[in-house]
Amino acid sequence: MSPQLKNVLERYIEYLKGLLGDEYDQVNPLFITRRYQRWNRINRRTIQDIFNNYARKARINNETL
Repeated sequence: MSPQLKNVLERYIEYLKGLLGDEYDQVNPLFITRRYQRWNRINRRTIQDIFNNYARKARINNETL
C-alpha cells in the first residue's frame, strides 16, 4: 500500500469515527450506507457489484486485470 493511500484511508477512517460516533465501534465499517435511519456496513457482495459496474463502464474485464 502506498504511503499516499495509507494516509487517505487513515483520514477517511477518522472521518467515519466522527460521523458515526459510538456507532463506529458497533458497526466497525470501511464502507457504509445509511438505511432505515441507521448506519450499516456495505456487504461484500454489494462492493463487488459496485466495482464490477465501474469496471464494465471502463471496459475493464478479467483478461485486462
